[in-house]
Amino acid sequence: MLGNTIYQNTAKFGYAQAGVTDVTIIEVPPSTTDFAPYIAKIKELHPDVWGGMLYPPEQQTLLVEAAAQQGLTIPFVSSNNVIEDATIAALSKAPFANSLALEKGEDAKRFPTWAEYERQLARYDPHHDVKGPTDGTTTTDWLAVWTFAQIARKLPVVTVDSFRDYVSRDKNFTTDVLHPIDFTAVAPVDGMPRQENIWAFAGHVQNGHEVVDDPVPYSAWQKTAVKPWTAQQIAEATGK
Repeated sequence: MLGNTIYQNTAKFGYAQAGVTDVTIIEVPPSTTDFAPYIAKIKELHPDVWGGMLYPPEQQTLLVEAAAQQGLTIPFVSSNNVIEDATIAALSKAPFANSLALEKGEDAKRFPTWAEYERQLARYDPHHDVKGPTDGTTTTDWLAVWTFAQIARKLPVVTVDSFRDYVSRDKNFTTDVLHPIDFTAVAPVDGMPRQENIWAFAGHVQNGHEVVDDPVPYSAWQKTAVKPWTAQQIAEATGK
């Protein structure tokens, strides 16, 4: 994304954590509809892998389609955070391999928060008509509201100051996702203070579906695997 140095630095940091330091950023204006010149630049660089971090999600789809049309065969890497059904379809047809960081634990059997998200969403969308980056692709917005509510209910008076004071002292607040969220933790990237708590699964797209390649989630910030829930923990939390 043109001029978005925070996301560019985040991407570079993530690669560096994986031992990759030779990274080239090709900036793309948000209004771009012709990706041919950018695909040409990628070909000229002869990278081991390439990827896209474009928003809105429609741009990501156009990028993948353009690469396929121009016969690019270099493996594609990205996050599923901005990938919707159209992008998944495009990657499934593309002539290149792909690797995705699958975020947010989209598995109701393993993650109680996702199960609760689906339960609440079904009340408003019983026919699964809702489409968009926060309606079933990630739990970010819903989880943020849920988290705020859990803290606010503990405060005698809810103000900006009382909320800030509480989260500055509470370092073990859990959300059922995978691990405790530390509100005081600061990731080593300017402008992304809460990214310390992000984790993902290694995966890819195949035949129109996202596939988990490794069931053990990882954190780019911690450089360690995040311990998944046990079957007993899931049963206790979900009553199943």
